[in-house]
Amino acid sequence: MAAAVREAREEAGLDIELERLLNVYSYPGRAPVIIVYVAKMTGGTLTCDDESLEGRFFAQRDIPWNELAFQSTR
Repeated sequence: MAAAVREAREEAGLDIELERLLNVYSYPGRAPVIIVYVAKMTGGTLTCDDESLEGRFFAQRDIPWNELAFQSTR
């Protein structure tokens, strides 16, 4: 959980508070395990680091689901 909070700060410039675990994803033949939390933004400013191309906020109805990078996000 501490890593999720730290990564949100380092990679997106956001301070968050974790609310609950959403799910854990793994895929056959793939090494990473993806752990997804529901979180609330508590501060910071959305930015991109060297691991990101773009960052934006969306209303839920406007999320471009087919353009998201990770299958687990869909």
